[in-house]
Amino acid sequence: MPGRSHGARSSLFALAALVAAGCSAGSQRAATPAPLLFPPELVDWVPYEGNPLFAGTGQDTWDREIRERGFILREGAAWRLWFTGYDPSKSEVKSLGYATSPDGIRWTRDPGNPVFDRLWTEDVFVLKHEGVYQMFAEGAGDIAHRLTSTDGLRWEDQGSLDVRTRSGTPLSAGAYGTPTVWVEGGTFHLFYERDDRGVWLATSKDLRVWTNVQDEPVIALGPDAYDRHAVALNQVVRHRGRYYGVYHANSDPEWKG
Repeated sequence: MPGRSHGARSSLFALAALVAAGCSAGSQRAATPAPLLFPPELVDWVPYEGNPLFAGTGQDTWDREIRERGFILREGAAWRLWFTGYDPSKSEVKSLGYATSPDGIRWTRDPGNPVFDRLWTEDVFVLKHEGVYQMFAEGAGDIAHRLTSTDGLRWEDQGSLDVRTRSGTPLSAGAYGTPTVWVEGGTFHLFYERDDRGVWLATSKDLRVWTNVQDEPVIALGPDAYDRHAVALNQVVRHRGRYYGVYHANSDPEWKG
């Protein structure tokens, strides 16, 4: 998001409202050790000694610097990365780039970059649904918009997301960004933040109108110091029958999204 610091700390938390883990009954529950709420394969990380794997060029190119959240999909043996680049000496407008890798470590930028530069596009999230790539991204003013592609290279903007309150009225004026989507049972679940003051959840059947599940955040600020002043969700994963959200946060009391 424009003007944001990159010093935010990452963490993991359980999305309690979405958890659907099965439990055994009676004596079986007592006899079976409870699974770890946060298993080590999700939370124990060691920085790669070859970091950074991917960065801005630092030269006179459209991607002199890279910005915010990129997104990776693994398809077969290939790794595909969509990222945001810009040259602040020329413009603050953020454009979309594309890179591939055979191993998730060595990345090659596409010679046709940027693959989309008609609108401000950053903080991207990509999923493939029924043969079409759906991208959810922030645009100018931190307003989320959706793009589609049949090959992941040629993108068409589908306009800003139409997010409504639970009663069906449009959201109040202001930012709604860092879009993260989970699809299940024919329903799209959109997690978004408003100036990093919490994470809200809206759902849609048609990708056109999104309606809040509730008008209060499903993930609020705090109570710990590290996420007391900003939270934004990056991705939802399902592991061992439980849903997890990976989010970034900020402990700076002077933080402004």
